[in-house]
Amino acid sequence: MGIVTLLTDWGNRSPLLASIKGNILHEKPDTQFIDICHVIPRFDIVQASYLFGNIYKNFPEKTIHFIGIDKIAEDKNESSEKSYIIIEKDKQFFIGLDSGFFSLVFDEKPKNMVRVGIEKSVYKYHFNIELVKYISSVLADGDIYDLGDKTENYIEKENFKPIVENNVTIRASIIHVDDFGNVVTNIKRKFFEKVAAGRNFIIAIRKNEYHIEQLHSWYDEVDRDEIVAIFNANDYLEIALNQGNASGLFGINVDSKIRVDFHDN
Repeated sequence: MGIVTLLTDWGNRSPLLASIKGNILHEKPDTQFIDICHVIPRFDIVQASYLFGNIYKNFPEKTIHFIGIDKIAEDKNESSEKSYIIIEKDKQFFIGLDSGFFSLVFDEKPKNMVRVGIEKSVYKYHFNIELVKYISSVLADGDIYDLGDKTENYIEKENFKPIVENNVTIRASIIHVDDFGNVVTNIKRKFFEKVAAGRNFIIAIRKNEYHIEQLHSWYDEVDRDEIVAIFNANDYLEIALNQGNASGLFGINVDSKIRVDFHDN
């Protein structure tokens, strides 16, 4: 039995989801489908990559992950094809548009990748059939190299990653707000610790209107309604209010900026 996960920005009412599943079941009737999420904000590869990067390693070997999130077109004449990347990594398979998504999920570029181009004239009416063909082929024999041309590159979105200035400041963004109003930044623990190098710091929110000078392990290590900064279960720097709504209080949301300044003890 093969496992196929689906992560898209298509919404829960799109007939494409049922169509893709039905066509795959014609080819592989014992396929198990896992719907990760279909209400990702449109074209939001940053939030999608945060969600996906935190869960894909929990799936068994040979799982096939389909990511149906396109990038915002930057040039109406950019290409006559839709370009898909098919990846084999960590004994799992990944199929998705070359949107920059994979550069935000993987710290290192995978070695086993192929590129598949689908003509837009075909994509418009039959993309689900083409997609089913690729997924069914991987389910059948796990060989990606018969499906496209080997490639070593995909679109990289460096501008979505935190920036270090003069080794004393990290400029970062909010990439996720959960249902409690906790805000997650794009700063990972290893990155933070490397830049910090043992120095003290100030996390500045809204041009230093709010600031934090200490990290904690959990929310309840501060009093109720106090600001707290932790590295969450996925090792991202998270800012919260103990039993409160940080996003609402600070007036910040996805894409809002924060700054971390480091100084000697």
